[in-house]
Amino acid sequence: METPVTRHTIVVRCIIAVGIAGACVLSVCLLPRVVDLLTPLQAGFDTREPGYIVLFSALFFLNGTPASMGSTFVAITAGFLFKWVALPMGYSFLVFGTQVTFLLVRWLVGQGHISPNAMQQRFGKYAEHIAAFEGALEDHGVEAVTMIQLSVLPFGICTALFGFTGVRYRDFALATCLSRVKILLYILIGMTATDLANALRSIRDGNFDRIEWRHLPFFITLISSVAAFFVLRKHIRKRLHLMRAKQHCSAHDSSDASSNAI
Repeated sequence: METPVTRHTIVVRCIIAVGIAGACVLSVCLLPRVVDLLTPLQAGFDTREPGYIVLFSALFFLNGTPASMGSTFVAITAGFLFKWVALPMGYSFLVFGTQVTFLLVRWLVGQGHISPNAMQQRFGKYAEHIAAFEGALEDHGVEAVTMIQLSVLPFGICTALFGFTGVRYRDFALATCLSRVKILLYILIGMTATDLANALRSIRDGNFDRIEWRHLPFFITLISSVAAFFVLRKHIRKRLHLMRAKQHCSAHDSSDASSNAI
C-alpha cells in the first residue's frame, strides 16, 4: 500500500532536494580547495609504509563494527591516498569486520553472555527496527539483509543486531558482500578527486581547453552511479515497508488461526 502524499511529505522532499542542490554547489566551490590542501599531504605520504596500511586497514575493520565512525570519510581519504590499493584493502577489511562482529555476537548470545533485552536497552529504536523484520530475515534472508544494510540505519549497529535474529549466516555473509560494494564507490570518488577538482576548476573559470576529456566517460559513470544509488534508496524504503506489512499480516493471520482453533 502506497504511503499518501501529504503536505509534510512534500515539504520534507523539497528540503531534501534543496539540500542535495546545495551540496552539489558546495562541491563545485569547495572541492578544488580541499584537494589543494590535501595534495601536500599526498606528496609526503608513503603508501608502502606498513604503519599507514595497518592504520587504514584497522579503520575499515572498525567500520564493520558498532564502533564505526566516519566510514565515508575514511573511504574517500583512503582512495585519495592509496589509489587502486584502497579498493581491495577497504572492501576486504570492511567485510571481514562485519563477519567477525556477526559471529561474535551470535556466539555471545548462545553462551548467554548478552541478552536481547540488554541490546534493546542499548540500541533502542534500532533494535526495534531490526526485530520488526524478524520474519522477513528468515524468509528472504539475502534480500532483506541487503536492503536493511543499504538503508539509512547505522551499518555497524545493524551488523551486531543481526546476530540476535534468526537469519542464516550464509545469507548474512552473501548480503554483506553485495551491499558493501557501496564502499568501492566512495573509494573511487577519492581516487578521482584530483581530476574531478581540476575539471570543476576549469568549468568554473570557463577554461574548457584545460579539461581532460578522456576522463569524461568515467565522471559520467561515477555521477550516474551516485544518482542511481539515491533512486535505489527510494525503492529500498518501499520494499522494506512491503516486507514489514506482509510480516504483520502473517502474524495477524496466525493469531486469528490460533484463536479459531481454540
